Amino acid sequence: MLQSVNINILDNQTGRTNATTDGLTGFILQHNGDVSSVASLNVPTQVFSIDDVENLGITSDAFPDHHKQLDDFYAETGDGTELWLLITNDLDTNNVDDKLKTLLDKAKGKLNHVGLMDGTLSKQANGNIAAEYLEYATKMQQVAELYADKNQYFIGFIDAGDFDDPTTIESFETQTKKYVVFVLSGNELGYKGSNLGQTLGIYATLPVQTSIARVDRGGINITNATFSNGVAIEEYASMYALLQTKRYLFIGQYGNLDGYYYANDLNLAQNSSDFSSIARVRKFNKVLRILDAYFTNESHKELLVDTETGLLDITEITRLQSGAENVVSLLMQQTGNTQISGIEVELDEENNVLATDTIVIRAVKVTGLAYGKSFEIYAGFNNPAA
Repeated sequence: MLQSVNINILDNQTGRTNATTDGLTGFILQHNGDVSSVASLNVPTQVFSIDDVENLGITSDAFPDHHKQLDDFYAETGDGTELWLLITNDLDTNNVDDKLKTLLDKAKGKLNHVGLMDGTLSKQANGNIAAEYLEYATKMQQVAELYADKNQYFIGFIDAGDFDDPTTIESFETQTKKYVVFVLSGNELGYKGSNLGQTLGIYATLPVQTSIARVDRGGINITNATFSNGVAIEEYASMYALLQTKRYLFIGQYGNLDGYYYANDLNLAQNSSDFSSIARVRKFNKVLRILDAYFTNESHKELLVDTETGLLDITEITRLQSGAENVVSLLMQQTGNTQISGIEVELDEENNVLATDTIVIRAVKVTGLAYGKSFEIYAGFNNPAA
């Protein structure tokens, strides 16, 4: 693949402290039973509806778990949504990275989200989520970083599966896996698995700047809110804070509202990271895709140089800076809503392009959007006559 743009991602630039091409989706589903009816086993396949899924042999009778996840996805997106599907029967910790690469390459690097669910796994003896899932998370991050180096950006969503209770499961508060999310929420009592398909479906339609936990979007389309071990969310209501500290994506309730809501939009990055939420990573990934496309289009173009210094002429510097800022500002809009607060592009004024053939963009400063996740209110009576 030709590549003329190299983007270096900087973290810890915003001073945080501890205290729909945009949603194109891929889905890897593991099955260890009879797969003779699957039309495209271990081959990434593009589908656009639950009918397409069933035409591949993934029916509710033969593959109830897989069909449920995919039906949940299309219940959120509606028919016509592009989904890249990989049904496999030999997924393990040794080949999960190869499976991911196969899916990503077949979709030509366009995937924004990749779901992974392995219904063959069991929780650990100590009550923790399956050890294989923990290894899958490491491999998912490694592949995401590898593809980010090729200017192809995605977030991996992994089913957390069965576990004993919030005190026994893994904590990710010191992890640095910004491209990985563990889905601990569910939508069926007794079902040992998350609502991964539904979550991916929501993200497939969600603007990149919007948190899945945004309350005024309304409640989630579910009757029974559970955790991925099949237990109703009410059972662990006193442990929501612990689960947020451990950085899982899960569902909860507000005491003054009907319905169910995602409690936050956490990935496996540390809270101090600039990339500590899914919304932050999604919108930054979009900015990087836009910059990649813009500067790729500028590659191999004739450029003026200053006749006295031999350096890149100021008119070219100004053109490239304003051009990049304008295209990002234009494309980071969706249905009239801005997806970032602003952007500033700075080229190195000492670009000796005659000698190096390389233009150094010294800094791309993205001012994101803030998220008011909680309110602190001071209220009391007032006596105007006092």
